[in-house]
Amino acid sequence: MGVHELVEFRRIPGIPAPVSVVGFSVESPASSGVLAIRIGLLEHAIRQGVNLLDLTRSREPEAAEALVGSLRSPPPNLVVLSRLSREPFAGGSERWSEDRLRSLLGAVAGRLRRPHLELLVLDHSEYQEASRAGATSTLDKLVREGALGGLAVRLSYGDPDPRELETLLAGNVRTFLCPWGLLERGAEHGLLPRFGSASACLLAVDPHADGALDGRRALASPLDRAPGERPVDLAELRRQLGPVLALGFLTAERRRTLVEAAVRFALEPPEVSAVLCPLVDPKLTEAICGYERSEPFTPSERERLGLRPAPAPA
Repeated sequence: MGVHELVEFRRIPGIPAPVSVVGFSVESPASSGVLAIRIGLLEHAIRQGVNLLDLTRSREPEAAEALVGSLRSPPPNLVVLSRLSREPFAGGSERWSEDRLRSLLGAVAGRLRRPHLELLVLDHSEYQEASRAGATSTLDKLVREGALGGLAVRLSYGDPDPRELETLLAGNVRTFLCPWGLLERGAEHGLLPRFGSASACLLAVDPHADGALDGRRALASPLDRAPGERPVDLAELRRQLGPVLALGFLTAERRRTLVEAAVRFALEPPEVSAVLCPLVDPKLTEAICGYERSEPFTPSERERLGLRPAPAPA
């Protein structure tokens, strides 16, 4: 397996270590056999220069945290994103008590074998609940004390209500996660225009659109129909394939793959600090990390994508 050392790193507000522009979402292992595979994938990604790991999409974040904690040689500048335990609790006020938050964050740090968690990620609804419980000031206090590196909020879409966004920014949230990429462009009208003046950043979740742009999503085929099944709905097939086929101009002259084009596009805005991609297999990891080896978008491609002209070389 090849190694391509990533050369580009960017900043996340409040986090001292610069982060690799490519990060990976880590799933918890389902068995001891899968554990070895997951550790191998993680170590391979780290050898590519990756220092950003997202555990928030794991079904069992505690197991994913323990997996990261078991790494033999984690990078000294590793930045980990995780979320609060989903264990039962009596009510909103108890959930957000300072003692409970300290206990949960201490347990996360213990599983990770790190001084503290770098970024705690809350869903937007969780952040609203924490705000109503008066816990955002507690989280700020924990950051100041060094018990937590920082706070991020996950949005399900990139074009939120402007009032909601201003409320989040007023609450000192400067790091956001949401879908963003070639097939999910909402953030270019909502989040990104506001981030420059607010010194905020976006972590682009799944720029390959749930597998549509990296070959993971199996599209329906007329040849795959079982006896007695309904014929393929051509309208549905066009709906699935149309947006992907419309991007064919990016690969027509074999200057790059869609995997590479998706990462290159998602990282185009300076407000995007990194992309977060599923950690699937070594070859896809290498392709994602090696996007820099692909050719930049041409002026005509940039125009078709709605991108600003590239700056002139210095």
